[in-house]
Amino acid sequence: MKRINFKRIGSGLVRLIVYSVVGAAVGLAIWYFLVRGVEFWRYDPTWVSTAFLIVLIAAGFAVPEILDRLWGWFLSSDGQSTKDGWGKSFRVLITAVIVPVAVFAVANVVPWFNKPFFPPPSNEYQLVTQAADTVMASSSSATRLAGIETLAAVPSKDSLAMLTKIVEQQPSILNDQSAYTALSQAIASHGADARIWLLNTFKAHPSSGGAAAGTALEGGLYERYFQPSFSDLEAEVKRAVADPAQQKDLLLKLAADESRLKSDLADMEAQQAVLQSGDRTVDFVLDTLATFKPAEDSAIAQLAKQVAGDGAYGVGTRRRAILLVAQFGGSGDYASLLPFLQDPDESLRAAALVAMRTLYQKGKALPATGTGTQSP
Repeated sequence: MKRINFKRIGSGLVRLIVYSVVGAAVGLAIWYFLVRGVEFWRYDPTWVSTAFLIVLIAAGFAVPEILDRLWGWFLSSDGQSTKDGWGKSFRVLITAVIVPVAVFAVANVVPWFNKPFFPPPSNEYQLVTQAADTVMASSSSATRLAGIETLAAVPSKDSLAMLTKIVEQQPSILNDQSAYTALSQAIASHGADARIWLLNTFKAHPSSGGAAAGTALEGGLYERYFQPSFSDLEAEVKRAVADPAQQKDLLLKLAADESRLKSDLADMEAQQAVLQSGDRTVDFVLDTLATFKPAEDSAIAQLAKQVAGDGAYGVGTRRRAILLVAQFGGSGDYASLLPFLQDPDESLRAAALVAMRTLYQKGKALPATGTGTQSP
């Protein structure tokens, strides 16, 4: 009859206990570092629990493999047999199944462990999410404004995420001017993070589509209501004023007034088209970037030049973009503004002159008055 090797069985039992303790320690260590480094309340508890169990099982398979090597090295160096009476499969069953399930149960069921593992959301996170939900659900301008100001009062990435969520998921809120201004100021207060979001939002946003800026000159308000009157008035001046110099002066003033009216009407029609479409995102991006401290920023300057040169945008949008080129452009952007001096729209020509002057002063360090300086 074969004798039972109690020494071998005892050695295997010790080995099994060591493996189980080490496996449990590894599992609890994983739990501890996850709790300290991950805000689990942001995620679905079911997915978190499943991922945690998978990690525990993976660690359970790795632990016996590593310990087998260490144990074998220890016994061989001592001249002892590396075999035991329990078998590798049984140890794997303990460390990769029973121990992980036990640790998982402790982390999810035992109150002391469960509290830190699935804590409730922080007060700050609850505040910003509830404020954003209230803003998006409300039709009251006052309530929206209060919610946005609440988000602005919390200087965190969660707050920025909620502010941008409002713009992305409910762009029609930008038609409320008070909400538009408050959102712009609140987002801009987040600095570099806000800049990244604004640039990405513009890249993801299609052009306004359709030459909104030209509708007033091609059958819009000006053509329907004012063009005949200006033509009649011009003929009246030519007929009534005999002095050529005075006539020329009056016609120049009339042409300037006519051009200004065309620009204002074109701008108004472009804004109306945007309001009807419910999307002022590009204007919002430009206006928010304009609140940043002036500095040379090639990415913002390139965005501004792209909008300024795109006739699909309204006159007001393009004018904002031209001024933004001056705010964030450098000496290399000076020449890109020259073509706007030939634009038929007076406001774009004026904006281009202002932007060129600003760039010239930045490059030459001229005094604000520019007195006695040479023109570029």
